[in-house]
Amino acid sequence: MVCQYIEGLVSVVIPTYKRAAMLARAVDSVLNQTYKNIEVLVINDNDPGDEHTKALKEILPQYTDKRLIYVEQNMHINGAVARNVGIKMACGEYIAFLDDDDCWESEKIEKQVSVLRELDDSWGGVSCRKKIFFGGKMVKASLPYKDGNVFEHVLLRNVEITTGTLLMRRKALDDAGYFDEKLIRYQDVQLFAYFTQKYKIKLMNDFFLCAHIDDNSNRLNPQKMVIAKKYFFESVKPLMDNLPRKKQTRVYIMHQFDIGLAMIKHGERKSGVRELVCIAKNPVTAFYAIKKTLVKIVETKLCSFIVYLGEK
Repeated sequence: MVCQYIEGLVSVVIPTYKRAAMLARAVDSVLNQTYKNIEVLVINDNDPGDEHTKALKEILPQYTDKRLIYVEQNMHINGAVARNVGIKMACGEYIAFLDDDDCWESEKIEKQVSVLRELDDSWGGVSCRKKIFFGGKMVKASLPYKDGNVFEHVLLRNVEITTGTLLMRRKALDDAGYFDEKLIRYQDVQLFAYFTQKYKIKLMNDFFLCAHIDDNSNRLNPQKMVIAKKYFFESVKPLMDNLPRKKQTRVYIMHQFDIGLAMIKHGERKSGVRELVCIAKNPVTAFYAIKKTLVKIVETKLCSFIVYLGEK
């Protein structure tokens, strides 16, 4: 049963799977927010009784803060299910998500709540920018984008909105729908697609999310990526069907371009080139995909360098 909203309360859902050692950093960054009217729901996505669950039961009892709520599931399914469990238990007027290996700057929630309160209900959420760290060093900074109606850009993967950057009105999330539990990947893009089809997103230019990656950061091999994208497009088919044919083609091309590049990076050069050659059969969309990708690479490198200099 969905909890009655409590005005002003922010519910933060942290699903955790096989990363108990990193969880404290995420939890601490939420409990140390300057905005104090928060509840933190840690959703254990591990199997009951396994080594990761045992580790959680050693770590979490050290917290005496009553705002922290621990939720254990009957079995591991996937991140979409874990997040939906958190949504259904959350009581906040606002809701946010944080991965168990990431963390927030201390003013994130306070600043985002302040902005969202000044906007009318056509604005469903407020996002921010993020810094990406590898081995403790910043290696990338996300790009700014034109906010407002970003629906098509979400499908085109042109905007860097993640579960960790976004603060949403709970009533807007309930209206747009939750994570598709059948998806093993791209469930965040699926949710954002349905959400932004109905609501606008405000972008704050602040870097409030610190995302941490490693060599094993949940990467799909190209074959699994193809399958995952197939299921993703089945999930968003009602949205795609409402787009003009030209825009549908652009969306498919951008995702096919992702697959081609992933194959090449994975050492499957012939297969990757074949994917890219198929794209080239449609010169207009091929040019669009290549242009968007190259511009994004250059802008990301430049943006990351500027942010790096600013931290010196």
